Amino acid sequence: MKKHLGYCIVLLLLAGSTLSFGQNAYKKGDRVVTAGIGLGGVGGVYGSTTLPAINVGYEVGLEDKISLGGLAGIAGSSQDYGLGGKYSYTYIIIGARGAYHFLENNEKIDAYAGLMLGYNIVSASYSGPSNFNVSASGSYLALGGFVGGRYYFTPQLAGFAELGYGIGLLNLGVTYKLD
Repeated sequence: MKKHLGYCIVLLLLAGSTLSFGQNAYKKGDRVVTAGIGLGGVGGVYGSTTLPAINVGYEVGLEDKISLGGLAGIAGSSQDYGLGGKYSYTYIIIGARGAYHFLENNEKIDAYAGLMLGYNIVSASYSGPSNFNVSASGSYLALGGFVGGRYYFTPQLAGFAELGYGIGLLNLGVTYKLD
């Protein structure tokens, strides 16, 4: 995990040091759709990951530096116990996100940080010997913070990396800017 944290820090430092003069990568009125995979976080809290944290999001630029949007994600894990018993967990998170976009005069890089307020729906089930099966579910409010960056390969398509608390500790994926 420390290695991934180091890569994210280097990415953000590069973002700040490669400023070009021109239009901002993110501005008022922009609408973006994201899809990513999260590493660490809720999907592997108990046992081993069975479904990595898959997430999709939508974001709108309210101002040149402020955006608001939503995120939905799902993850799964399982944990084996002696005598053939196994716990399985599913996590579904739905949340609202707001972000502040730092860079100006850079067409390729969008560096940002923000907060998420979400709702995490957790279900657990146990299956064991002699048909002993049990299931339960619970939900709770989830508050998370994140820092991230996008690199635009074209005016509409970018890759992104985010570090923070939410569906995954490190999220990697793609962003598409709608016209």
